[in-house]
Amino acid sequence: MKDNTFQTKRVSFFERHLITAAALGAEMAYVVGPGAQASPELLSKDAKEELPADFPLLTFRDPEAFFAALTAEAGRKTGAADQKAPALMPAENLTVLLPALAFQLPKDELERFLLRLAPFCKEGSTLLIHYPGGPTIPEGFPLHYSDFEMEDLLSRCHFRLYEHKTGGKGNAPALGGKTHDLPHSYCLAVRKPRT
Repeated sequence: MKDNTFQTKRVSFFERHLITAAALGAEMAYVVGPGAQASPELLSKDAKEELPADFPLLTFRDPEAFFAALTAEAGRKTGAADQKAPALMPAENLTVLLPALAFQLPKDELERFLLRLAPFCKEGSTLLIHYPGGPTIPEGFPLHYSDFEMEDLLSRCHFRLYEHKTGGKGNAPALGGKTHDLPHSYCLAVRKPRT
C-alpha cells in the first residue's frame, strides 16, 4: 500500500529546495526520468506562487534528451556549434530533480549519469534524488541503495550529500521483475568544488 504521507513529504521536500535554489540564483531546473512530464503540473499552488513566473523548469523523460539539451545550451552560450567535451562547457548553477530515475536505471548507469552531469554544474548546484533505499540493502533488490551506498555514490560523482530523508514505503523493483513494498528515501546533494 502506498504511503501518501511519505509522498506528500517528498513532494514538499523537492518543492522547498526548488524554491530555495531559485531564490539563490539557480539559472534553471530540470526534472529528469519517469514522471518528469507531469512534474510542473504537480507543483502545489503555493510552490507555483513562490517560484519566479519566468523560472524555467524543463522536463525530460529520456536522460539522453536531457544531455542533448544541456550540450546545446552550452554551445549556444559559447557560440560553439557542437561541444562534445564536457570539460569545455561552461558550468551553470543548476537544480536537477530525479523523482524516479534511480528506480529505472541499474546502479552503474545511474553512476554514469551523475558523472556526465557533474561537469555541467557549478559548485553549489543542487541535485534532488528519490530512490529505493534505507539503512540496509535487502537481498535480491539490485536497485536498492543503503544510506551509506547513496552517500558514497554521490561523493564519487562530485556531489556532497547535504540532506537525507528515509521513510515511507512503496513498490521497489526486485530480481525477476517483481516488486515489493520497501522503504524509499530522498536526498539533496550539492556539487562539490572543482579540484
